[in-house]
Amino acid sequence: MEITPKYIVDENGKPVSVVISIDQFRDIVETYGLDLTKEEKEAILKGKAVRDHNQEAIEDEYISLNEIYK
Repeated sequence: MEITPKYIVDENGKPVSVVISIDQFRDIVETYGLDLTKEEKEAILKGKAVRDHNQEAIEDEYISLNEIYK
């Protein structure tokens, strides 16, 4: 991803804001999960912790493919 910022400066030439295109902004939001809810972030972290510790999947934490394709 390439970001092409436009800097907004104050009367002393000090940067105070930056403007990027809406497409670049959306890419950043989606890439870094900034659009996820607190619950979604917690679920992702909980799943990662289970995988990182090589724990067996807990039945109520995961949905089987059979349940999805009923």
